[in-house]
Amino acid sequence: MCGINGIISDSYPENGFLRRTIHQMNDEILHRGPDSDGIYIDKNLAFGFRRLAIIDLSPRGDQPMISQSGRFVIVFNGEIYNFNKLRDFLKKEYSVSFLGTSDTEVFLTLIEKEGLTKALSRVQGMFAFALFDKKNNSIHLCRDRLGEKPLYFYSEHGSLYFSSELRPLLKPLKKKLTLNKEAINFFIRKSYFPEWGSVFKEVKKVTPGTVQNFKFNQGLIVSSTITSYWDFEKEVDESISNI
Repeated sequence: MCGINGIISDSYPENGFLRRTIHQMNDEILHRGPDSDGIYIDKNLAFGFRRLAIIDLSPRGDQPMISQSGRFVIVFNGEIYNFNKLRDFLKKEYSVSFLGTSDTEVFLTLIEKEGLTKALSRVQGMFAFALFDKKNNSIHLCRDRLGEKPLYFYSEHGSLYFSSELRPLLKPLKKKLTLNKEAINFFIRKSYFPEWGSVFKEVKKVTPGTVQNFKFNQGLIVSSTITSYWDFEKEVDESISNI
């Protein structure tokens, strides 16, 4: 189990203040990753990561991780089950040389070579991640098909905050959030929160099997779209038709 955090906001004119804030968010999820604490900052953007090393125990598996071309930056929580197969595919198809042995590096390289949509169609696993595309000034938040790994986000007034847990989001927001009574009632009945909401109305969850896409300019979010990369009902229908 690892933990990811992130901020995009023009409310942090001083780079040092942004750095302190992302470190504070990381401190809130120390229990998710005691092995290392990493941050990445680019102007008004900050990524944070708490690592629990499992596959590649070396520093080469540390995050945030930058792609070999420098175009992409990722914070990834989870596991790619078929990463060895994908690693062999990338070596054969694209003559890729890897720096480490982590599944995150394999996934990031796959994105760089084939794009996010194609990469998601190839991977098998449980995950939640944030991807920064420097070329297109975009952030992509994504969860696995069944939503095994959590990912919360808050977006308002051109700012974006995301985290593996709710608690880190309370640090930078510094505002009173509204209790989501509908979601709380759902929790009382079912003993879990619904995929469409969290305990606070303002804080959303990335829907499983989707990518939440944010375009930004000069530290401000200018557009947001949702892309579905997996449909459970469609998969069932296709499976039945193949029987």
